[in-house]
Amino acid sequence: QIDSFAWPFAQGSSASFPLGLTPQEFYPLYHTLLKLLDVRVLGLYEVAPDLDSGSGTAKLAAQLAHVYLHEL
Repeated sequence: QIDSFAWPFAQGSSASFPLGLTPQEFYPLYHTLLKLLDVRVLGLYEVAPDLDSGSGTAKLAAQLAHVYLHEL
């Protein structure tokens, strides 16, 4: 869920936290999980463009989807 990321990186999330994950912390784990597991579905939740100043959350969601599709 997008709301697991820290607020500065996911301002458009409905419930982000100041001390959530940074993308730099998340991406190495994400790449590893996609390589080790047979991930067939990716759900991106809690993206709320109306709350997203600067489109950072939408961009983060798009990057997560891009990495997922590239790893297939």
